[in-house]
Amino acid sequence: NGASDIWLYGTRRSTRNRLTVHPYTEATPVWLASGEAVLYFSDKERRPDIFMKSLDESEGPSLVLGTEGLEFPMDVSPDGGLLLYATDESGTLGQSMDLWVLEMDRPEEKRPFVTAPESQYHARFSPDGRWVAYTSVETGRPEVWLKPFPGPGRSIQISTEGGRLPRWAPDGSTLYY
Repeated sequence: NGASDIWLYGTRRSTRNRLTVHPYTEATPVWLASGEAVLYFSDKERRPDIFMKSLDESEGPSLVLGTEGLEFPMDVSPDGGLLLYATDESGTLGQSMDLWVLEMDRPEEKRPFVTAPESQYHARFSPDGRWVAYTSVETGRPEVWLKPFPGPGRSIQISTEGGRLPRWAPDGSTLYY
């Protein structure tokens, strides 16, 4: 049926625990900075919305963001206060993704971060929270870009022969893609 769930893998004891058990597609998990909960998208409402589930199992998943578009969590700021997410308000699943920021304690406070006719996705905050690395197809193929956070400032292309899935070294000194 194409459904998927979120699993947790314990690296110390090689344990696996299923965090979600539903007949829906649930994917793109992102840890909260505290490590106490996971954000993910679920299509249980017939479109991808962002949900949060606590690891202590005391409560079921709660809706964090749901609109008429498609939303996918990308990263949480190092201080845990902001969610960086990709959204496609056209509903075409990835044809025109933009990056937005949402205040975790005030979900009604959301704002665009990178918008363009081309798609932006795979976004990650730098460990100090001063930069966002992301993938864009602005040049006609996926490339990795950097933009100062929260701005202002223009985006800087990092890769030159294709790149995607940027990840920061824990100390922020290196960007892998």
